[in-house]
Amino acid sequence: MEITLNKKNLRLYYKQAEGAVTHEERSEIIVPDSLPDVGRVIDSDGIALLRGKDCADGKITVSGIVRANIAYEPEGGGSIRSLAAQIPFSVVILDAKAAYGAKVTANTRVTNIFTTLLNSRKLQITPEIFVSAEAYDHADISIPDDSDCDACRSLESLIETVELNPITDIRERGFSISDECGISTAAPPIAALIHSSVNVQYDDYRVAGAKLIIKGAAAVRLVYVTADSGLLHSEDVSIPFSEVIDMADGEDNENKTFSVTPVPTGIYVQEQGGDYAKSVSVEIPVTAQVIVRKKLTVSYVTDAYSTAVETENLTETHRIVCLDSEQSLKDTVRETLHTVGVPASIVCARVYPGEIISADDGYAAAFRVCVTYCAEDGQTHTVCEKSQALFAFPDRSQGGDAAVEAVFGDVYAAIVAGGIEARVPVELKIKIFSTRELNTVSGITVNEESVKSAADAPSLTIIKVGGGDTLWTLAKRYNSTRKLICEANGLRDSVSVTDGDVLIIAKRRV
Repeated sequence: MEITLNKKNLRLYYKQAEGAVTHEERSEIIVPDSLPDVGRVIDSDGIALLRGKDCADGKITVSGIVRANIAYEPEGGGSIRSLAAQIPFSVVILDAKAAYGAKVTANTRVTNIFTTLLNSRKLQITPEIFVSAEAYDHADISIPDDSDCDACRSLESLIETVELNPITDIRERGFSISDECGISTAAPPIAALIHSSVNVQYDDYRVAGAKLIIKGAAAVRLVYVTADSGLLHSEDVSIPFSEVIDMADGEDNENKTFSVTPVPTGIYVQEQGGDYAKSVSVEIPVTAQVIVRKKLTVSYVTDAYSTAVETENLTETHRIVCLDSEQSLKDTVRETLHTVGVPASIVCARVYPGEIISADDGYAAAFRVCVTYCAEDGQTHTVCEKSQALFAFPDRSQGGDAAVEAVFGDVYAAIVAGGIEARVPVELKIKIFSTRELNTVSGITVNEESVKSAADAPSLTIIKVGGGDTLWTLAKRYNSTRKLICEANGLRDSVSVTDGDVLIIAKRRV
């Protein structure tokens, strides 16, 4: 006879494939007839915008565009001009486990961008793009227990209870952040936009019934030629957003935690007010990627036997990845950038995040910091330096998988002797994961013809505990029960026995 245990069905998501690559694109730009010849390139800037992601046949494919801008000084002098370029890219991350139908989360960022002047009417722009992606597939697993199982009443069952927080859902929501933003009253009016960049910052969320409400702000940087002096100037504007995502799935959202990653898929900025604009119209399409974890308390049968007849357990093993802890480390890196000429004023400063390198004792977050400035001779320059933030993390070698992200704050730049000092705030966010292995009894085969007889066995046996035995292993070995052993020794059922303890083993008579 086979006893089938009742089962609790869980739909979980597991990471099927993942990877990260640094990719380089090259694109040539022809100067339009409406613009003057290029004399000198002042600066290049760009933002990587996610446009598509897919998973199939052992590879994850991520595509997008780099929205690039080049600021240049015309040949023979004159007002600073700009060139814009849309550079498409497609990156393939190879992983043999990647299969069709998986849900993909991805992120893209520019880690470096530079421009080569081929001639006065042609330039080559080269962005370096870092792409990371993960593919998730779902798995329906059944966790057996012995609740409401009449056939299990005659069995001894070992029940274990674990706390889990696996991924139970992955959602995606597209929305748009838009507003008309005025620059500060003290800022000079805009004659011409040179370039604009955006950083969508997610702050917090709250749950309202079946709705997930996410909040944050889009930090937009404008670099433009001023209407009064013709020099470069930068202004930062912030556009707050609040977006509602429907999470209705018939389950309680209160026991869930949400990891939200908003990724810009475009940016459109237009000055308002003619040649002396004091405001801009901004529209930023965004895709919010949401990973849902649910707190679960799971009880399952890990062993079973009968004191009356011989039994055999059918077993299954489930491996579930859980988030164990989250930590945050902060640092501010100071770098002195050596300049061409004597700086007179700072136009803007920015940072391009690089890769994170791990070691047994911590992490190194690489980055590239760039500062655009006006020199005393009236010329505008951009200077860049590579650097890294070092974080000691002794727990790095203590098992578990880690997911690490570096978040960079606003760069502060000041003129100092010998150049420009840049201060770069860095926050390292660390998530530690572990895999819980659930060894479950999925069914029990009972041999009704093989009856256990205790007629010839002593009713009591005295033993010395050893070899890491527990009440359960002793009860099963001597065809007793934990309850009988505890009653014979005056113990509570929850007590732990240790090597060297002397116990009376009472046999169960059938």
